[in-house]
Order: sequence, then structure tokens, then C-alpha cells
Amino acid sequence: MKAVLYARVSSREQEQGYSLAAQTKLIKDYAERNGVEIIRQFVCSESAKEDGRKVFSEMVEFLKTKPDVELLLCEKVDRLLRGNLKDRVEVDDLVSKYEKKVVFVKDGTSYSGDSKSTEKLTYGIQAELARFYLNNLSDEVKKGLTEKASRGEYPGTPPFGYVRKEGKILVHPETSVAVRKAFEWYASGSYSIRQLRNKLVAEGLATKLNKGILGSSDVGHMLRNPFYYGEFRWNGKVYPSNSTYEPLMSRDLWNRVQETLDEQNKPRTRRHNFNFTMLLRCGECGYSVTAEKKTKFYKKTDRKAEYTYYHCTRPDYGRIKCHQKPITEEEMVGQLTGIVDSISITEEVVELMKSILRKGVDEEHVYHTQAIEALSQRYKEFQEKKRRLLDGYLDGAVKEATYQEKDEELERELREVVAQREKHESGNRVYYEQIENFIEVCHRAPELFRSSSPKLKRELLRYVVSDLRLIDGKVLCTYKFPFSELLKTKENGNWQGRKESDLRHWFWRPRAYH
Repeated sequence: MKAVLYARVSSREQEQGYSLAAQTKLIKDYAERNGVEIIRQFVCSESAKEDGRKVFSEMVEFLKTKPDVELLLCEKVDRLLRGNLKDRVEVDDLVSKYEKKVVFVKDGTSYSGDSKSTEKLTYGIQAELARFYLNNLSDEVKKGLTEKASRGEYPGTPPFGYVRKEGKILVHPETSVAVRKAFEWYASGSYSIRQLRNKLVAEGLATKLNKGILGSSDVGHMLRNPFYYGEFRWNGKVYPSNSTYEPLMSRDLWNRVQETLDEQNKPRTRRHNFNFTMLLRCGECGYSVTAEKKTKFYKKTDRKAEYTYYHCTRPDYGRIKCHQKPITEEEMVGQLTGIVDSISITEEVVELMKSILRKGVDEEHVYHTQAIEALSQRYKEFQEKKRRLLDGYLDGAVKEATYQEKDEELERELREVVAQREKHESGNRVYYEQIENFIEVCHRAPELFRSSSPKLKRELLRYVVSDLRLIDGKVLCTYKFPFSELLKTKENGNWQGRKESDLRHWFWRPRAYH
């Protein structure tokens, strides 16, 4: 039997004396006793709690593409799994879908699709115990760090302006100057955060230690950090430093900076909320179209009327001017309604299109089944070719260089067949549901647009069109696919598909759709 070897330690465990060499020796001894051939080793030092473990992912992908490799050998459950539930799902997928067997050589247990219920229970308990161990270890670390913070000792990496040396937090001679200057300049009220960041860059004061240049967000966090006047935040709570490091400024300066920040960050309330601003662009110059409210006074009736009109935002001054005239909101809504009305379809067309879709359901199933059978046959043929190639190599009829080249070529072909087969196995009727939803939207679009709130009107327009332009008092648009195709079909009135009206035509078959 063929197998892969997997061994892992975290950096913390490596420091405590755990050894990758001891794990690999134990697994190799087991393989030798049981006549198992280890064709590849996956050895790493990485935490099992983190997502995206590189070596683990490589091993999983390797096993998925190697049907002849039946075993996964590791020392114990907690070497394979810890706190990451996603990795446990990956292992379960290898066992159930790809028919692999996991052997834990130190415990003398295994996990496979043929395992008894007691063995599966034991595996589940060990996996949960491993997860509990890691979570408990994390809790103990957090508890220790919180205890350190309560004593006034900052447990994390010190912020910009400080450096940690030999366990002590010291003022950095260069970056601390940038911090002091930044607080003094911002307290004057003459700068925004972006302007302050640009000034620090211009003065050469925004360079991080081996990490490039400070960004605007870095400056914003720095101005809110109480660390610089002698307190620090840890887990949402503020602790006094108890003179464990030297403050860079007074509490009074920090308070003035907070007042300036609060003043600049006050929400600016709009006088009006217009329905279709930031939705259209000017067809002449490309600037955004905005809205304004105007009051019109009628002398004869002595009354006032307020109305909204939309116009280009390009300023009147400058060398290039825009010549487009504004239009009222009523005119715009009428034209937008016409855009939505243009995609509407009748009840008869809805039933016709749904009947075509229902007829294609059976063909979809036949299409996937035939494709899977053909790919399975190709897979067997490639496996047979690999077997004959290996026999020829072992008999000396095939040279090693030729064998390696042809074997790699067959492996690529096998992986391609496996990928195509998985695609067809997961094939379903989702796209039919999407087309049915599209048909319903087209049928009900005019009703939805007229009865919806302005916000939903905007969403519907964004769903239907990709570009709205206002030019010469007209709203022009570009329809998104498949609405663009729908309009072409409405023009020629042929709902059966191109020039053919026969439902058995190739155009309506799932193969043509794919």
C-alpha cells in the first residue's frame, strides 16, 4: 500500500523539546513493519489554529489527485488537527469522498469510511480534546497578558515612536520626533489627517522601522492612542503604565488633539436627500449629475411651488464648459420608467420561456451523466497507460528520461480528467433557477419600479443598466447582459431561439448552453 507521511510541530512546541525527527522515525518504523510504501513526506512547523496552512493544504491536494495513495500516516490526532474546524472538514472529505484512510501510529488507531462507530467516536473525541487543548492554551496566554497589563506593563508591541529592547520599552530617538510633531501640528487645527500625513512625509518623519511609510490610517490611529501620554489600551480597557515607559507628551496636548479630531469627524447632515444623485453622468463632459431644489413663485395665484431639477456638476468657469441644460425630476423619472418598461415581457412570453426551460431539465441530467461516464472511461484508460508505462520501465524497455516525461504527461491528463469529472458531478440546475428569476424580474419590472421606494428604484436600475448618461434632456443607457439580448429578441419577436422554432434544435440543449 502507498502512503504519505505528515508530521507537524508549532514553533512553541519546538522550543519545548518536541521533535519532527522523532515523529518521522516513528511513522517510518510503522510503515516498514506493515509493508507500507511512503511516497512523499509533508513535514512542517506551523500552528494548526491558523487558516491557510500551506503544507497541510499541499498534502490534501496531493491526496486528491493520487487515487492509488490510500493511506495518510501521522503520529497522533493532535498532530493532524488542533483548533481549525476547516481542516477537520478537509480530512473528513478525504475519507468520505476520496476513500482515504488516516492512521495514527502512536495511538494505534485509524479513521476511514469503514471504521466502526466506536472508532469514529474515539476519533471525534480526540479531535475535540485537541481543539480544547489549544483553546485552553490560548485562554491561559490571554489571562497572563491581561494580568501583566493590570500591573501597568504593556504586553504588546509598542507603537510608532517606541522600541522594545531587552524587555523594556524605550523612546526611539528618531520616530519619537515624528510623533511629537504630529500631535503639535494637528492640535493647531490647521491640518486634516491626510494633510498631516503628507506633511510628515515631506519632512521625512513618516518612515516606519523597516516597514515603509506611514499611511493616513496609521496617523489616525496614532492620534487616538493614549499610549503617548502614559496610559494604554488592552482588550478594550485603559490601564495606567505605572512609569514603565516614558510618555512623549502631556495629557493636555493629547486632550486638545482629541477635541480637534471630534470636531473634524462630526457628521455633516445633508439638507436634502435626492433620489437619483450619483447615478447618472453628463453625456457631454462625463461629470456627475447632481440635484438641487428650487422655489418658483406664481404672481397670479400668489403661491410658491418647490421642485427638484438635475444638472451637470461641471463648474461654469474654466476653459472648458458644459452646455447641457437641466431637467426636472418628473422628466427624469418618466424617462427612467421608460427604460425599465422596455425590458418587460407579457404573460404569454413568460409561460413560453418557462416551458422551454422545463423541457431542458431532463436533457441536463442526461448531459451530465453521459459526460461523467465518458470521463470515467478516459480515467481508466490513462490509469492503464500508466501501468503499461511502469511495466515497460521496470522491464528496461523504456528509458528513465522517457518514463519521467511520459509519466508527468499522464499525471497532467489525469488531473484534468478528475477536475472535469468533479465539475460535472457538482453540476445542477442552478442556472435554470437563475433564468427563471430573470424571467420573473422582466415580467414584474414595471410594477416593481413604480411601487418601490427611491432606494429600490436605484437598485433596480443598477441591476438592469450599466451606464446612465444625461444629454440634451434625454436619459441614455447601456443595458447589461442578458437584458441587452432580451431587447434584441423583443425586436425580432422570435422567442424560440434564433431562426429556429424547433425545441429539439441544438441551440436549446444544455451542451449548447455550456
